[in-house]
Amino acid sequence: MFASRKPGTPPKLYSSSETKSVSSNPSPLPSSERLPLIDAVRGLALLGILWINFYNTVGLYASEFSPGLERNTVYLEQFLGYGKFISLFSLLFGVGFALQLERLKTRLSESRAVGVYSRRLLILLIFGVLHYLFIWEGDVLHIYAAIGTALLLVSRGSQSPDYRPYFALGAGFFFFYTFSNTQLEFPKTPENEGYAEFVSARAETLIPFLLGNILLYLPWLMGVFLYGKHLVDSGKIIRPLEHLDYWRTTLGWALPLGLGINALHVFLLTRGDYTGYDLHSVIGFPLALVYLCGMVFFYARGGRLKWLEAAGRMALSNYLAQSLCFTLVLYSYGLDLTDWFTPTRGLIYTALFFAVQCVLSHLWLSQFRMGPMEWLWRTLTYGKVQRFRLERGEKER
Repeated sequence: MFASRKPGTPPKLYSSSETKSVSSNPSPLPSSERLPLIDAVRGLALLGILWINFYNTVGLYASEFSPGLERNTVYLEQFLGYGKFISLFSLLFGVGFALQLERLKTRLSESRAVGVYSRRLLILLIFGVLHYLFIWEGDVLHIYAAIGTALLLVSRGSQSPDYRPYFALGAGFFFFYTFSNTQLEFPKTPENEGYAEFVSARAETLIPFLLGNILLYLPWLMGVFLYGKHLVDSGKIIRPLEHLDYWRTTLGWALPLGLGINALHVFLLTRGDYTGYDLHSVIGFPLALVYLCGMVFFYARGGRLKWLEAAGRMALSNYLAQSLCFTLVLYSYGLDLTDWFTPTRGLIYTALFFAVQCVLSHLWLSQFRMGPMEWLWRTLTYGKVQRFRLERGEKER
């Protein structure tokens, strides 16, 4: 299931026949050559991101509910979800960065490969800005695109920078932001207004909010992205069977640390202290590693979660569909159901919605090579319409 190679050689991502040919328009990996572990972890991250984004958009905070089931459901979301799945998704961006750039370099010269990937990031930035303006103010794509560009600049050559100093610097940034009472200029959510008013409110804060987001997250996410790239370059996530000791060691320190700091976070919430909200990326990262370790061990034993893999293969399409649907459900220009949702109702909604996404993703990929937004992203990147529908002999079983 996992590719094997000699130590010191780059990961074997493609068949020998593919690596010999040079093309200006590399094709997407067929499902037989993808890394199912990575697709499944990406699908898991999507589920968690939907959960957290929905709660944040509704404004489900523990202080708004009396002690009991509803408040405890918020505490559960804070303990298991908040900051964990976005950290996992960010780490996978670094993994995908390394895999995709390596694949491009097997087909193109290094300068052309960097050029193609730069265009890919530019298109992602455009998607992010449009998503922010016209769908939802919580966009993360613009951050990934900007920091991915920085990662591209510092990753030239065979040796990538050490990720640990970026983690330290990023944690320092977050602590400064939290305790200095500095605040980003968030767009105001209009009440009982139409769609045009929502777009106008986001447009008013477009530049300061997006730039502020990028600057705030730059050092920390550089560390996360570089760590993801390290997992690929070292083979730890490509050939996990050869690195089980590493994953056991990681689980050994990440589990107690993650449980401890998130238990402290929830305890502070019970006292009305929301400090952990601004530190969510830092305090969420250890448990994100625990989730990753769990998936590594499950797949190393031969397990498969094909429903998660299908959702993960269409991550961009599913992410955008999530925000499009829940804004139509919650905002005043749609069904305006914000006040109807409680934490338990929100949890049920997100679970059912994601289950539908998994089913639809599986059905879609039985007919098409990639998700619709992935197809558009690739088409715009290469400036050429990409093959979309699977041929008769390529239909997945």
